[in-house]
Amino acid sequence: MLKEEKGLGKKGMELTFSAMVVIVLSILLLVAVLFMFTKASGNFKDAIANFFSSSNVDSIVDTCNRQVETLQSYEYCCVKKEVKLSSKDKRMLTCGEASEESFGSRINKMNCEGVC
Repeated sequence: MLKEEKGLGKKGMELTFSAMVVIVLSILLLVAVLFMFTKASGNFKDAIANFFSSSNVDSIVDTCNRQVETLQSYEYCCVKKEVKLSSKDKRMLTCGEASEESFGSRINKMNCEGVC
């Protein structure tokens, strides 16, 4: 009877250890998902807003300003982005070109000479 009790105790400890491992991994996964949504939510919110909105000017302005802040001159000067002014008026512009448009006064400027 003493041997059976030792075996049960050991088996019970394995279940407890397994449950603890699952709980720890679940908490780490939850923290990772929360971190992803809080830190990367800007891109997610922009994508959802652009999908439902007839205009994406605000997100283009934010994107271009972020490229100026991080000195991404090639992205700013050479890569064209779809700018939706309305549901029917869509243009492909670089940030440099967009900064010359009527809404471009909100876009920080960057020197594009010799970049492309």
